[in-house]
Amino acid sequence: MKKFLSVILLLSFALSLSATKRIVTLSTDNAKTPAVGMLRYWINNASTGDTIIFSVSTVNLDTTLRINGGKITIDGGNGVTINGNSKDRVFNISCYTYDNIQIKNLTVQNGKTESVTAMGGGMYAFVMSGTLNVQNCTFKNNAVISTNDGQGGALRTNGGTFHNCFFLNNTVSGTTSTLGGGGIFATGGTFINCVIAGNSAKYGGGIYSSGSANFTNCTITQNTTSVASNGGGINTEDDCSYTNCIIYNNKSAGAQDNISNYLNSSTFTNCALESGNSLVGTSQNIGLTVTPFTHLGNDSLSLLSGSACENKGTSAGITVLSYDIAGRKRVNGGTIDIGAYEYNLPIYKNITVTSNSSDRLVAYSLPWAIEHADSACVITFSSNFTIDIVKELTISESIFIDGAGKTIILDGKGSKRIFNITGTANDTVVLRNLIIQNGYYQYDNGGGLKGNTSKNNNIYIINCVFDNNKAPSNYGGGIYITDKATIINSTFHNNTAHTGGGAYVGSEGNFINCLFYDNKASKDKDYSGKCTFKNSASKSVLEGENNVLLYSNPFIGGSGSDRWQLVSGSYCSNAGTLNLTDLKLAATDISGSLRVLKDTIDIGAYESNYNTTPARKLYKTIVVSNSSFDAEIENSLLWALAHADTTCTITFSDNFTINVTSDMILSGKKITIDGKEHTIILDGGDNTRIFTYIGKPNSVVYLKNLIIQKGKSYQGGGIYADVKTGGNLYLISCTVKNNKADNGGGMTIIPGNGSDGVYVINCAFISNSANTYGGGIQSDYNTWRIYNLGNFYTNCTFTKNTAGYEGGAIYSQGNATFRNCLFFENKTPNRAGVNIINGGTVSYCAADVNLHGGNNVRLYESPFEIGTINLHNKSFCSNSGTPDTTGLKLPPKDLNNNYRIINGKIDIGAIESSYNELPAETLYDNIVVKNNSSDVHTENSLFWGGSTY
Repeated sequence: MKKFLSVILLLSFALSLSATKRIVTLSTDNAKTPAVGMLRYWINNASTGDTIIFSVSTVNLDTTLRINGGKITIDGGNGVTINGNSKDRVFNISCYTYDNIQIKNLTVQNGKTESVTAMGGGMYAFVMSGTLNVQNCTFKNNAVISTNDGQGGALRTNGGTFHNCFFLNNTVSGTTSTLGGGGIFATGGTFINCVIAGNSAKYGGGIYSSGSANFTNCTITQNTTSVASNGGGINTEDDCSYTNCIIYNNKSAGAQDNISNYLNSSTFTNCALESGNSLVGTSQNIGLTVTPFTHLGNDSLSLLSGSACENKGTSAGITVLSYDIAGRKRVNGGTIDIGAYEYNLPIYKNITVTSNSSDRLVAYSLPWAIEHADSACVITFSSNFTIDIVKELTISESIFIDGAGKTIILDGKGSKRIFNITGTANDTVVLRNLIIQNGYYQYDNGGGLKGNTSKNNNIYIINCVFDNNKAPSNYGGGIYITDKATIINSTFHNNTAHTGGGAYVGSEGNFINCLFYDNKASKDKDYSGKCTFKNSASKSVLEGENNVLLYSNPFIGGSGSDRWQLVSGSYCSNAGTLNLTDLKLAATDISGSLRVLKDTIDIGAYESNYNTTPARKLYKTIVVSNSSFDAEIENSLLWALAHADTTCTITFSDNFTINVTSDMILSGKKITIDGKEHTIILDGGDNTRIFTYIGKPNSVVYLKNLIIQKGKSYQGGGIYADVKTGGNLYLISCTVKNNKADNGGGMTIIPGNGSDGVYVINCAFISNSANTYGGGIQSDYNTWRIYNLGNFYTNCTFTKNTAGYEGGAIYSQGNATFRNCLFFENKTPNRAGVNIINGGTVSYCAADVNLHGGNNVRLYESPFEIGTINLHNKSFCSNSGTPDTTGLKLPPKDLNNNYRIINGKIDIGAIESSYNELPAETLYDNIVVKNNSSDVHTENSLFWGGSTY
């Protein structure tokens, strides 16, 4: 037994000694008497298990190389060319039981076989059984020429495994019609990660397959047949399978023709073909409308970034190799691409952009850098660049793009959005020191930048400028971010959207030291969403602390890249917060100037060299003596608002018409603006709202004796009052006329609770219009009241106001109390809700329709003198107001400066008449109509009988 074991061990040792590496040292060939060192010699004399390697780069053959079984490996290492010199086929291989033939890293070229029946110009393989593996080989410029039956320009096989191989520019030609498989003629076998391109035949320009051959992750393109409908790319039958293959741009007789599938006997799964092919939409096959290839360099058929083939393959039921044809990792994140190449770019931790190109194919351009960035990569710039964006830049993982020390302008040219941040869970994206301008997206949110932070990812925007970006139909002209973001020392100027002209952040927008100016929107000019602001500046009231309300342009202006520098005297100077722990603030601003100077910091992207915040002298009383609407002109109304102390009364020196060019923001103070003794007209020119009041706890604003006209806005054409967080607005003895809005033509009220609210007293709302709700006034909730300065009185007149849907005079969603109010000739379509919708308690009021409530007057004729809103001498509104004026705190005079209470009586409406008695009226239990007049004053007419109720 021991002797038997010894024999076995000796035999094994002998075999291992005979399995040797044989080196090809000669590039020549001699078919009759091959010399030692020739490839043919080592094939003919190989022992079992030998590996043939090369010290030469090319072998030129006399005739075909015959491999008749055995266990042999031929390995070209870094690449060896076996050249048939168009004399004969290169390889003729037979493989039987127990054989194991491995061929690697060779280029098989210029093989040629020509006969009546010619097969396999580069290689003919007959695989009875055993193993034939061919990998990392290129078959090119091989040919088959036949007068009867030609098969397989590069390869004719009935079995074996071929992976990571190229079949390029091979042909089958001749004088017969049976000329198939320009690249491959396979009646069996397995092909993985192969490229079959530029081949031609009469049928199956790239491939003819039968006998259950399998093709996986192959790219089949630019192959041709000379006969129509013969399968420019593939001619197949007999249960073959194609999985994860690109079959694109193959032609027959000059027309697109990728596949001829005889009796539909072969299957195609997760393949990519031109759109319109009948296979598209079946078995997860996809359609291609543009080339999926880069068409660059040696790997010109590698996938283009963003190709529809990315991640659309399947790994089910197939053999998936670890690497693609280029040696890149095949499976990434559990997904696989279609075709021989996996899209898997080299990535870097740090990249410096050196090109201003916007082409992702230009190395070290910004799009290229984003595409090649590793997670958390830092991208910087070598020079000042203006980059014209031709396709939005998509960011899908953590990245830091920093223009520090350089002027980096990203320009959408009015046609493209700049950034689309899609993000994955827990990513952090930081954009710093960038100018993002002229971005545009018509039918999506975010003209300059769109960010998705719904996956617990973070976006930081620091020292950036967003200028003239537009999302005209949607949200966020400058930026739109779905959930949360932190924005520090950034400037938003002249951006446009339907809602949130400067910015929109959905749930947690934190703005610190940010500057908003001249952004535009139908609703919420500077920002929208759920945002808080700290030490920021705007012409609008910002939610938060230590914010600056702007009444003048804070910028130096001009056309240069520094036009957003702060002007001398700007109230943004040194008004920022230094409490920026962990907020990634750079040491310098966007222009490279030091950010912190003498322990101060400015608001906005640019730091000025002004060492102190300009002194602003504040006044308790101001007399407006200039009709200009300019905060830089002393004693103009806008200057007065900018210089008003926490408690201030603003009056006027003369009659003025002031042309208002932007709405005046009132918030956080106790201010009275009183046009007493003068005619003060505030005219919006049909371009802007006149007043916006954002209430704060304990703030009170009185608007008295003003004419507010021709305002225009999305809500509240003349006035927008929001008291949901506190404060009171008193509108006393004002005329609000000819204002327009989608909702609340004259005024929109967002109500408060308890004693916080809006009080409208002795006012006239005339000829205001709303496209939808509330021609005169729209109230969104249930606690606002039209008061006569105190408990439940009003004395307001609403006439000729119109609404496109409901509430010609007033649209109120809840409880409202009306006293002494007059409603006449207000309109809505079909007269539905011409005066009040959900009006609450209505008493001692008059209208030309029936009002619910008590002691109301039904009007059948105009109560006014012609051309005025003064009551005529027969009006039933005279002396019909509530007789109990106790506690009403009624002002002594009405809208026309007439005494309000005369002989203890009060009229209905904004103007008190001089008539001391209600017109005499006898009431009857029964009336017989004897006159067909429609005049309420004609005795025994129908309307005379129903004038009171």
